[in-house]
Amino acid sequence: MTEDRFQSRLVIAAVALLIGAGSAAAVCAALWAAPPPNLSEPSAPRTVPVVYVEHRDERSAGATVTTSKPAAVSLGRGGIVTSTECVGGASIESGRIVASVDGHPVLSLATAVPFFRDLRAGTSGPDVDALRAALRDMGHEVAEKGAYDAAVARAVRAIQIKHGLEQRDGSLSLRDIMWLPAASTEVLSCDALVGSAYSPGSPFLTAAGALQSLRVAAPDGSSWTPGARTAQFGSASSAVGDDGVITDAAFLRAVSSSTEYTAARAQGSAPKPVSLRVALTTPLRVARLPISAVSPPKGSAACVRGDDDADHRLRVVGSSGGAVLGIFEGPAPRTARLGWSWTEASCATS
Repeated sequence: MTEDRFQSRLVIAAVALLIGAGSAAAVCAALWAAPPPNLSEPSAPRTVPVVYVEHRDERSAGATVTTSKPAAVSLGRGGIVTSTECVGGASIESGRIVASVDGHPVLSLATAVPFFRDLRAGTSGPDVDALRAALRDMGHEVAEKGAYDAAVARAVRAIQIKHGLEQRDGSLSLRDIMWLPAASTEVLSCDALVGSAYSPGSPFLTAAGALQSLRVAAPDGSSWTPGARTAQFGSASSAVGDDGVITDAAFLRAVSSSTEYTAARAQGSAPKPVSLRVALTTPLRVARLPISAVSPPKGSAACVRGDDDADHRLRVVGSSGGAVLGIFEGPAPRTARLGWSWTEASCATS
């Protein structure tokens, strides 16, 4: 190979190398300047699908109490008071021996209707139904309503034997019981001392007023989502009236026998409200939307810009995890636009 030919080939190779180097630099520049779509950063979504959830509007709420006036409580047995469990400022519990007269124990028993007669097989009426409710609360298996039957007699006899009452045949005698207005009755004063002569029907103790109703209010001055509501206290539940009042007897018994209620009552003239859990009886199906998809509400009225480029009226009923919960008042959009101009919204005020 001649020297001229060798130099020519060397020049061609150098030029090719430079061209290759230049091409690589151009490709690299193109990659940095405009990465392919699959490597570029995703843009923020402008719309989101409208999803739906169940909303129970469950909240903790304080319930103020209404009680009856203080009442005198008496025994049906007369004689010398040989023992008493009465202590001023304490409570008398239903289903326990409260005193003994001439050595005979007397059982306290709370019912919705005061006892006014002896009860035995075949007797019927509101006082028998009230006795049935008390027996059920004490764990005895008896029907809710009906005449004084064998099941009631068995339950009463079991109580008589357990507490050593004088009569043990399953019928209920006034001389063996002291009626209480509540399952846990606060004692204001004890009116018959040990060793004193006691006459049937005279005051044995003065009881504080019994719980008659609870009134529930939405917390912090807010309002409830419209709809029937149910209150929960421990395992007890009750419907809440449209006026926020609860009068269910079983529910009130559960509240009045609790330590929370006793502590609230101990505060005197300004008792602390009893805390309840309150929720919609039937959950609502509501839209769950990001806050940036909803216009600032006026009252409970807001709006959402949908995929149809129209504003949709939304009634706001709550929030959850930073999202807005609401019900569309009319056809609902499939998607909601994020960050749209609030000045374009007209449905919140129309």
